[in-house]
Amino acid sequence: MNAYTYIRPKPRSATGKPRGLLLIIIGLVGAMAFPSPLAAQGEDATCPSWYIGLQGGVPFGTSTFSSFGADKTRAGYDLGIHLGYRFNPVLSLEGQATWGEFGQGVRDCCTNYWLGSDLHRYEAAVAGMDGWRYDGLKGHVSVQRYALQLNANLLGLFPKTRNGRWRVELSPQLAAVGTKSYLQTLSDNHAILMRDTRWHLGAGGNLQVSCRLTSRLSLGLYSGLTWLTGAPLDALPEYRHGENYIWESGLRLGFCLGGK
Repeated sequence: MNAYTYIRPKPRSATGKPRGLLLIIIGLVGAMAFPSPLAAQGEDATCPSWYIGLQGGVPFGTSTFSSFGADKTRAGYDLGIHLGYRFNPVLSLEGQATWGEFGQGVRDCCTNYWLGSDLHRYEAAVAGMDGWRYDGLKGHVSVQRYALQLNANLLGLFPKTRNGRWRVELSPQLAAVGTKSYLQTLSDNHAILMRDTRWHLGAGGNLQVSCRLTSRLSLGLYSGLTWLTGAPLDALPEYRHGENYIWESGLRLGFCLGGK
């Protein structure tokens, strides 16, 4: 019970996502559409050294509530950095740190449930107790993730594509994930309760495709799942649904610090 805090913040704007992320995405897509002539000259693409990069994505979270709610889909955003070392054309290892947020809504199966002010779920409203119908609520989750990721380049297994411009990587990942959530009423965006930050062990991975734009600069796309252990990532009482994961897709911009 003491993990919850009743709050009375100002309503959050649904359009509060940073405009800078959109400008970054537009710039990166433009760079991929018009790659540098250096990328076509066949330089060594193995980058056997350290590399750094930025990444930004669109996450969706599923637990008791889901970003794919009964009323609409609530996509989020996150931004992060990564630092890694490429051992050879096949394997690299990197650390990541990302921060972001996403929204959630009630699932189709649970619209008639009722959340009492005692923070328990009921089948219907309880006489004499304040509460809210599930379909009158929405959730908001802030996420911080610190991960270690191994990348295996499938194209590096073949001599003809080992040093090419393209990489297709399978990337298993382990992470420490902190989630902080609160609930709002749909009618007036009034925040009714907040759950303190909870830490989870995250396990999952990404599928990544990247293209070398110059001898050192690369641009890639990724998509993957992170399954979370422990309590639900949202602020709802756990019931019926055992899923607890984040699905994210986005862009990565990398810069090689060494190699040929």
